[in-house]
Amino acid sequence: MINLYDKDPALNEEINKIVLEGDKYRHNKDIDSALLYYEKAWILVPEPRTSWMMPSYWIASSFFFCLF
Repeated sequence: MINLYDKDPALNEEINKIVLEGDKYRHNKDIDSALLYYEKAWILVPEPRTSWMMPSYWIASSFFFCLF
């Protein structure tokens, strides 16, 4: 697995900011808004998305916490 930070630090930072914003909504129990932010972040991860250790694991776990 590859760490996106090593390949594209600027994109990694942009994704991190979006996920952290989603986390704020999740912590405030606004799950619908949180999911929108996580989806926005997920779309930015280069294909194949599952090859990127970070941020793919982080975003996937964020989806999980919202849905289960």
